Parts: sequence; structure tokens; C-alpha cells
Amino acid sequence: MSLIEIKKFASLLIFIFISIIGIQYKAQAQFGLTARHTVSFFDFDDTRNVTPRSHSWYLSADYMYRMKNYRMGIALAPFVRITDPSGQFISAVEPDKETPIEGAKAAGVHVYAKYHPLDLLKCDCPRINKKGLWFKQSFYLMPQVGYEFRKFYTSDNKALEGTDQLANIGLLAGVDLYLFYPVIISPQLGVEKYFQTSATNINFTEKHNPWAFTGGIRVGIGLL
Repeated sequence: MSLIEIKKFASLLIFIFISIIGIQYKAQAQFGLTARHTVSFFDFDDTRNVTPRSHSWYLSADYMYRMKNYRMGIALAPFVRITDPSGQFISAVEPDKETPIEGAKAAGVHVYAKYHPLDLLKCDCPRINKKGLWFKQSFYLMPQVGYEFRKFYTSDNKALEGTDQLANIGLLAGVDLYLFYPVIISPQLGVEKYFQTSATNINFTEKHNPWAFTGGIRVGIGLL
């Protein structure tokens, strides 16, 4: 490991340590990591009429500010995403050559609110310890908005010309599992809708406004 890599690793550890200290003593924020698998439709032109379905893998890190009097947090979550189509897609810019599009890579940011609609007001009572109240205290909703930049690639990992920009909205739901303090495991399921805001990509015949089903898990540090 080089000196630069050591410095980067040390900086990451310091950041995590400071975040945990802030969470423990100020109790005003929560740090989290999220991994999701998404099944989406119409990310690509289905030129061979195989299937419009695609699969993507999503990873994000977030910093969530907690509301003082409510079990609600607002988070900023930078993310990366890799998308692989189930069908076979050909670039519209060179259809005679049948240049295959093998997938896409994206980076962006989500802003979301995570709240417990059945147990919204905070209290001094212990969490998840009263018979019959587990679901009420654990169930959450998570509306989100986001923006991403998406680049498409061929089978030899060559980037195609043009970058798509997409806005998206979504709604996820799940439950918080308080396994051991202060770590919370939060499975989640939801739906998303995308809207291409950039001009039509020259590799395709029209703009892409896919929609998707998504599911994953978030690991958070600090109670909400």
C-alpha cells in the first residue's frame, strides 16, 4: 500500500470516527450505507424485441439530519449505479454495424425523507420493547427525488458518445431492525420513475423515461 493510499484510508477512518462521535453525543444525525438491486424497464431501445427489462446495482452513502421532535430525517445520498440490460440493444448511431450496447454506468445524488407515519412523534419511551408495537415503531416510508448522469458502454467497455441526464422520483417503504445499538438494519422496497432531461442521446431513437422496482437494505448508525 502506497503512502497516498494510506493517507486516504486514514482520512476515511477519521471521517467515520468523527461521524460516530457526533451521532453518539449530539444525536442530531445518522450516517448510512445503502445497497439496492433494481429491475427497470425501457432504459434502452429494445431493437431486437427481446425484452425491455434491465437490472442495476446501486450503492450510496448518506448523511441524515434528524428532526428534533419527530421520528423523521432528511438525507443527502451520493450514489453510483451499474445497469445491465436483459435484451440486446444496438446503437442507433451506427445501426448497420450493429454496435451492441452492453450496459450503463451512472453517478448522481438522491435527497430523501425517512419517517415513521404510525409513530411520528418522538417520546422518551424505549423503542421496540412493548408487545404489539413492533410494526408501529419500525415501519417507515421514504419518498425521494434524485438526479443522475448516465454513460453507456459497449461489450469491450468502450464509452459511447453522449451522456444522459435523468431526474427521478420514488417511494420506498420498509422496517427498521434494531439489532444492536446504535446500528439499524433497514430492508426496503419501492418504485421509481425516471425522466430524461437531456437531449435525445444519439445512440438511441428517443428519450428514455424508464420506471423501476427496487429493493435493498440500508445500514444506519444512530437512532431515528
